[in-house]
Amino acid sequence: MARKGENIFYRKDGRWEARYVKERDYSGKNIYGYVYGKTYQEVKNKRTEGTVKVIEWFKNDNFMERKRYTYYVRQRDGIWQIYDYTVDNLGTE
Repeated sequence: MARKGENIFYRKDGRWEARYVKERDYSGKNIYGYVYGKTYQEVKNKRTEGTVKVIEWFKNDNFMERKRYTYYVRQRDGIWQIYDYTVDNLGTE
């Protein structure tokens, strides 16, 4: 029988631990990630928020430019949404 619930637990050391499915292996088995915090609400929010960093190269006629995009995402109703982003210019070659 499948387990149900939020997978948030209170630990003996006084912290809260939330478990989430990070990825699945080649056989379809869940691989879990863990987040920790001082309050239940803190770990519940951490589990549904994150950052994605992407480095891209742009080729122009005379030079190549490298930029890093950092996307701040959160999960709402099962859908991941980008709520903010930053762009850093890492230089040219």
